[in-house]
Amino acid sequence: MRKQLFLAAAMVMPVLGVHAQRVMDKLDRGLVAVAANNGTFVSWRVLGEDGDNVKFNLYRDGTLLNSTPFS
Repeated sequence: MRKQLFLAAAMVMPVLGVHAQRVMDKLDRGLVAVAANNGTFVSWRVLGEDGDNVKFNLYRDGTLLNSTPFS
């Protein structure tokens, strides 16, 4: 009985682990630029694979627009 219980638990545990994993889509940054009253609103997607300390610079025609990186 004890051996059967162990085998049943061993078969169920890997299945439970698969359901606990987060499913992530393959996405790019998804850059969006929209005309606004005072210029252009620019936004992009932060990916789940990005670290906590990731920072971004914004360029237009090869010219850096921000003085410090965005986090």
